[in-house]
Amino acid sequence: MASKKAKQGYKLVKNFFQKEIEIPQEWTYEKYGDIFQEIKDPVEFNDDEEYDLITVKRRNLGLVSRGILKGSDILTKNLFSVQEDDFLIARMQIVHGACGLVPKSLSHAKISGSYLRLKSTDKLNLKYLNLLSFTPFFYQQTFVSSVGSNIEKMNLNQTHWFNHQFPLPPKKEKNKIVSILNLVNDLVNKYDSIIETTTKIKIGLMQQLLTKGIGHKKFKKVKWYYGQEIEIPESSNVVTIGELLKKGIILEIQDGNHGELHPKNDDFTEKGTPFITAKFVHKNNKIDYDACNKLPLTFIKKLRIGFSEKNDLILVHKGDSIGKCAINTLEEICMLSPQTTYYRLSKKIDLIFLLCIFQNPYFQKQLNSFGIQSTRKYVGIKGQQIFKIILPPIHEQQKIASILFEVDKKIDDFKSRKTKLNSLKQGLMQKLLTGQIRV
Repeated sequence: MASKKAKQGYKLVKNFFQKEIEIPQEWTYEKYGDIFQEIKDPVEFNDDEEYDLITVKRRNLGLVSRGILKGSDILTKNLFSVQEDDFLIARMQIVHGACGLVPKSLSHAKISGSYLRLKSTDKLNLKYLNLLSFTPFFYQQTFVSSVGSNIEKMNLNQTHWFNHQFPLPPKKEKNKIVSILNLVNDLVNKYDSIIETTTKIKIGLMQQLLTKGIGHKKFKKVKWYYGQEIEIPESSNVVTIGELLKKGIILEIQDGNHGELHPKNDDFTEKGTPFITAKFVHKNNKIDYDACNKLPLTFIKKLRIGFSEKNDLILVHKGDSIGKCAINTLEEICMLSPQTTYYRLSKKIDLIFLLCIFQNPYFQKQLNSFGIQSTRKYVGIKGQQIFKIILPPIHEQQKIASILFEVDKKIDDFKSRKTKLNSLKQGLMQKLLTGQIRV
């Protein structure tokens, strides 16, 4: 069978699977093993010395310190030094995108033998490889060069991967590509900085508004946690969650403890009502309904408790994600797992206001400190009822909620722009680094 013909300005080359692909005429097709080499710089290990160890995050999130450990506390005694701008690959995590450049801040750190440390020839700067590592092209190559019984135990076969090839542009075009992608990356980083700054402003504003209210001149001293006295507006009161429940301001608090009727894997269906677990209550105060397992209505009818309705406030009260909270926005009822509690409110308390209280870092800190530690930290309904909150009149609750909600909208807008920019970056990377778009 005759080979297909390349379009004008391109040529055909065969990849690792002997499939013909097009690359620009001026580009070369290089083996990783010809461009990169593994470097090992063993450390003379000492149990009495301290070592800063590197860990590589998944999804191309970069390299960070794993902490400074004394030699006697490190189980793996074979350590190796790294330098700034080395490229590291976590052999057992590369299928999850665990690779990246060593930053200046970690140029003194050490790695174990489970990491591959690469240097390159003069033909290519490792910053180019770092950009290439974000592309589906690179993911596929490292995946097919990894072996293991399941996705979590796959290990990179270095020799196999070194035989893969990648398109390499001439120096002038390569520099332009790097410049363009770095510009986009700088914009993404700016949004990260804006989001971080705005979030800090929100936390400070939240603390001020939830304690001092809006525009008050008269204050009173009240008892707070641990015998501490604080000043709050005269029109506000310190109340417990339990008192709000007794007064009917909070109508109901209920968790998803279903006893023997707790759903099992066989009960889940493709369509139905969401079964909300802690995993799908996200830090952005939203519930990922699509990812939740689904239950048929016939199963739900067997139960007496643990149903969440629209506008219930959901609080995770158990496990590593304790304190996450969100508002249920679905019209249909949802079923809750035992890790979550719903709060059903009367019109005497503002829903967004209570959400802001639950988001408040001080409340989160108290929730964690009150937790009962068994196999996992846990704060039951009775435990939640002893929490104190500062409650202003309903009209002020609504004003505070409106202010903080607007800040949240700004943060969400910045996050949305960052997501779109990241999507643009991914598309540009794939096309620029494979020669589909020329510069």
